[in-house]
Amino acid sequence: MIVVQKNKQLLLIFLDGLKPESLSEMPFLNSFRTKGRIKGEYGYSIACHGSMYSGVHTKDHGLWFVWFKNKFGGPFSIFNSFNNRFFSSFLIYKLLIHKLVSMTVGRFNTSFFGIPRFVHVNNKMISMLDVIEKRNYDEPDYLTLVPSLFDYFRKNTVSYTVVGMDKSFKEESEILNRFSEHRKEDVTYWFLGDVDHFSHKYTQESSEAKRKLRALDALLKNKYEELVSTVGSVDLIVWSDHGHITVKERVDLYSVFKQENLSLTRYDHVIDGTFARFWVKSKEEEQEILSVFNKHLAGLFEVLDEQKLKDHNLYQTDEKYGNLIIALLPGSIFTKTIWGWSKGNNSMHGYNPNYPECDGVIISNLNLDLDNCRLVDITPTVLNYVGIKVPGFMDGKSLLDE
Repeated sequence: MIVVQKNKQLLLIFLDGLKPESLSEMPFLNSFRTKGRIKGEYGYSIACHGSMYSGVHTKDHGLWFVWFKNKFGGPFSIFNSFNNRFFSSFLIYKLLIHKLVSMTVGRFNTSFFGIPRFVHVNNKMISMLDVIEKRNYDEPDYLTLVPSLFDYFRKNTVSYTVVGMDKSFKEESEILNRFSEHRKEDVTYWFLGDVDHFSHKYTQESSEAKRKLRALDALLKNKYEELVSTVGSVDLIVWSDHGHITVKERVDLYSVFKQENLSLTRYDHVIDGTFARFWVKSKEEEQEILSVFNKHLAGLFEVLDEQKLKDHNLYQTDEKYGNLIIALLPGSIFTKTIWGWSKGNNSMHGYNPNYPECDGVIISNLNLDLDNCRLVDITPTVLNYVGIKVPGFMDGKSLLDE
């Protein structure tokens, strides 16, 4: 059995999407002595969360996108006899089968996103659509390839409390606001997605977002003081998984292909906010797709070839996420996606993390070595703090300056 080595309680706070520059609107968080930037992953929150909860990069924890192509069939394959009919392209049909799946097999998916609704996708993909996450972040089997931070806690009898993951309210700040059962634990974890939500809508530089940042900062100060008054002084680590970039260019990929008298639905594909993923069947098909991108979207995208996938620790041995993956550069988004129309999306993330605008932030009252800090360093740091040996296979390192 591992015994926690520290006398203080460790408070972890995750703030989805907070930019380092936004600390100027958050005097409480900005008051702590240790502050810096943290590099995320090339992908959305699903990839970032997998890395920060495991200590390994995307290629090893396996979570890159919410949706993947399951060659054995996904939850919607039970409607296979209908999914290729003419009416399966209608939104009402997609909403109906999503509702039926959510009420049946979907009830067994306890992940944070569950099985989301899908909108723009070609008929032949419906039966093969599946979601990669089956369990919530703090549950056993959240990660199937490597242990999660919470698996280490359970195995080594580290006591902990998680606030904000139960989805009882739309905004996690409301969950924290109503939480009052502070108690002595080895680790307390507050999970807050509010910043990401209002940043998408308003941009993080807007006056409305700044007002919300100040309100969130005040809530954190109040709850921090409540915790300290109950358990005594605490050690604190706060971090975000990525920044936010204002949208300047919107791309309707379906219309772009139509300009070339091509229908995007002829290709197996999934369009996310900043990624176009294809499962091409031939080199000719690949070249046909790339020629459209090069003609109409030159300077707005990059192709994630095998070398780039390896450089960004994304390379997968199978093709469940696609075999031709195209990423938009910062400031651009796709409008018609598997998620919907992106009409209210005025700020975005998920871009190449080499751009500084994509950085998240890390804050602490501990002495941390933040040189080249990455999301994969979070789990090793926490394990080190509570006295658990950091496994050698982890890509991250402990940030504790001891």
